[in-house]
Amino acid sequence: MVVNQDIILEVYKSVLNGSRSYTDADRWAWEMMQLFDDDKLNFEPEKDEAVLWELIQYLYGIDTPSMSDRTKTARDNIDIKEFLKEKNIDL
Repeated sequence: MVVNQDIILEVYKSVLNGSRSYTDADRWAWEMMQLFDDDKLNFEPEKDEAVLWELIQYLYGIDTPSMSDRTKTARDNIDIKEFLKEKNIDL
């Protein structure tokens, strides 16, 4: 499977606009990790592999519950936006 920034950012956008749950984003990231482990994930462009992989890794575990309030996730949309801002990515 080929993955690029547009594909990954669609997952982020869908989480932020509420059309995809945090759990679904976590499962998508897990699937990408499985493909990577099986040497079936290709990054496009190849030179961007490090940042693309970091974007995928951030989504993995995004649905982890908060320690202080188990009804909420440890990360929220504000955290996601800040992470993307740190990576100089503007949705």
